[in-house]
Amino acid sequence: MPLERILRLLGYGTTSPSTDTESTLPPSQAPSGDNKRRRQQIHGTVRDLLTAGLLEAQAKIVSTRRAHPAEATVLPDGRIEYDGRLFHSPSGAADYVTKRSESGWTFWAVETDTGRMTLDSLRKRLDPPSTS
Repeated sequence: MPLERILRLLGYGTTSPSTDTESTLPPSQAPSGDNKRRRQQIHGTVRDLLTAGLLEAQAKIVSTRRAHPAEATVLPDGRIEYDGRLFHSPSGAADYVTKRSESGWTFWAVETDTGRMTLDSLRKRLDPPSTS
């Protein structure tokens, strides 16, 4: 499994430290201060999207990349089925399709009445995590 994907799954950014040092640090070690740019972290899983009613079980999700056309199914437990295989995350399924490390949250989209909406856009609609 590529190191970049492992870091992304753990919640770390994967950009070069010279361009964005905050994204490569764990939140507990991120620099603080008014002059530092804060990186918004989005939390949530496909199962959370299902629970919140933002995504339906058995929904068909499609690739947003013309070079890698694909269609997958969201299972009731939050896993994604593609090509007869089960994936525990959108990125795992996207990595399989593209044969490289890929953000599944922007790779996959669902058709809505108003057009395609990426899983990332849906995830941003989730309530922020509680701090208590």
